[in-house]
Amino acid sequence: MRLATLFACLPLLVTSTGCFGPAADVIANGIVLGGPADPAFEEVAQVFEAGVMLARPLSLTDLESNLVLDADAVWLTIGGAPVELRGENNGLYFYDSSIQPNVSYQAGTQVELHAHVDGKEGVATVLAPAAPDLSGLPLTHPSGSSLVVEMSEEYALVYGAVIDTAGGVVWDDRPSTSQEVISELANASSVERYLFPPDAFPDAGAAYGVALVGIRTAEAPDFSNFEKFWSNVGVGSVGTGYLTTLP
Repeated sequence: MRLATLFACLPLLVTSTGCFGPAADVIANGIVLGGPADPAFEEVAQVFEAGVMLARPLSLTDLESNLVLDADAVWLTIGGAPVELRGENNGLYFYDSSIQPNVSYQAGTQVELHAHVDGKEGVATVLAPAAPDLSGLPLTHPSGSSLVVEMSEEYALVYGAVIDTAGGVVWDDRPSTSQEVISELANASSVERYLFPPDAFPDAGAAYGVALVGIRTAEAPDFSNFEKFWSNVGVGSVGTGYLTTLP
């Protein structure tokens, strides 16, 4: 999902939260993502990514001044193991593989986001979902035809991508801006099936890799000492499979 790209437009991200009124709690918006084990899909997602944006809900007229640039510490715990998030001095706290290169996503474990700001620690908790199961993909599929995939478990958001034999992305519907990410997290609902449109498989006789990103989101009771109405945290993983198109 390339979180560095998604969180590049921080003012839009903060605007999308619609902050208002004085409050002691901090807004947290972010994603934790476990990438596919198959290296052919490295353009779709890295092995592990995490990015969090922190802001204070103080004013609609001066949002950029309310980004939390100096949190004392921001980290994850994944199954009890700590993962440091590095501050970018712009309100973004990001997983840096050069600091902790061996972090891996663990489905079924509890993922906690922690942020220590002004002597107060906020926590958001999400149970990490398994990756969407694509083992049932057909071996062959008509080119230029839609494809429906039934979800193996409940996700709040699902994104898709299709790659060619060179690993290039042929089609995807992943969000391209931070504003889209947070808006979709805020408006997420249960996804039971996913539809790849006809243009996801344009060429007859071609081999394609198929990826689905399944994301579970934190609900209001999952937040402690974060502003619950505007905070949005998603945790997800990428499932992959292959098919060949027919004329």
